[in-house]
Amino acid sequence: MGNRRHILITGPPGVGKTTCIINAIKGIPRERIAGFYTEEVRERGKRRGFRMMSLDGHEAVLADVNIRSSYKVGRYGVNIEGLNGLLRENRSKFLGSGIVIIDEIGKMECFSEEFVGTVNDVLTSGPMLVATVASKGSGLISEIQERNDVLIYRMVRENRDRIAEEIRDEILRVI
Repeated sequence: MGNRRHILITGPPGVGKTTCIINAIKGIPRERIAGFYTEEVRERGKRRGFRMMSLDGHEAVLADVNIRSSYKVGRYGVNIEGLNGLLRENRSKFLGSGIVIIDEIGKMECFSEEFVGTVNDVLTSGPMLVATVASKGSGLISEIQERNDVLIYRMVRENRDRIAEEIRDEILRVI
């Protein structure tokens, strides 16, 4: 990995970025790792929103079709208060761990100044960041992809299992 301390996973929606991160951290001692992943919330087979799940079992609704918010992505209202609350609950764990998992750095999450600040704090402090990131975007999304201390994996269906193994190997090397 050389001088690259952080790992980013990018690729089209639905390619398996979240599954890749979950598989990469299986069996890693939870006291060495902190963070969260995002999962779809479905109702009668249709996606109605997204929920953030911290690695220590806390959760918060990130977005939902029924949330009225000035922050919207498509048909989803974004729950900035819920996101910020989960970040505040976990901030000291993030900065005190060896590895921080963030799934995902995307448009919804970047509406939160607290989220952007937390990601920047992780990038400039001790932990290794392992994150999924939107393929395209401005602000933090493009800035993080241009950093010289990140290794970017571009995921497609054909390489997703290999990428999970490589990321797991890097995590185990760091901890």
